[in-house]
Amino acid sequence: MHKTTLIPGDGIGPEVTEAVVRIFKTAAVPIEWERHDAGVMAFKRFNKSLPAELLESIKRNKVALKGPVTTPIAEGFTSVNVGMRKALDLYEREKLDYIGKALEKPTAREVAETMLRGAIENVVSAGEPHGCMGVITSVACGPESQSIREEVVKRGEAGKRALTARFERAKDEGDLPAHLDPEGLMRVLIAMLQGISVQANQGATREELEHLVETSLMIWPTA
Repeated sequence: MHKTTLIPGDGIGPEVTEAVVRIFKTAAVPIEWERHDAGVMAFKRFNKSLPAELLESIKRNKVALKGPVTTPIAEGFTSVNVGMRKALDLYEREKLDYIGKALEKPTAREVAETMLRGAIENVVSAGEPHGCMGVITSVACGPESQSIREEVVKRGEAGKRALTARFERAKDEGDLPAHLDPEGLMRVLIAMLQGISVQANQGATREELEHLVETSLMIWPTA
């Protein structure tokens, strides 16, 4: 059972998110929803537009379905989307610093190994939830809510470009075969990283994940 934070929002938000919830239910996707209010609805209940309980739920579950949310119009209120971007910044600083360290490794294989083993540490750390953080925004949301999804996609694309550039350098240095496609290799590594997240979410042990990494590294290309 996958726990997912649900932010119905306001306006058309509850209707839209409920439709998405029904789709998942019809498809028999095992999801346990944690409902939380944000924006105007949260302010009415908690006097806060972005309650701490909501942010903790997103950090804990690392995935959320969010409908359109109206931020209270008053001095001192921070946009819900701005608050979520700050949460993403915190997540990157705390959990994804191993990616920067990986890109500095002297060989492409060491880059891959550092990222794969860092991913294992990320998903099996004591007291932490499994999986990778992401925010899913309803397709019918307005431009402000859409910006959250775009922010997640943008951050992911920046990481892919950095990884591709690193593999291009490795190819130029003779560390990778001359015929190899750096972008293709990047996508293979991303698939491996996603596989670790999926396997962890399904209950794989550290030992099983480490075996997955060892097997993946056995087939890593070398010049």
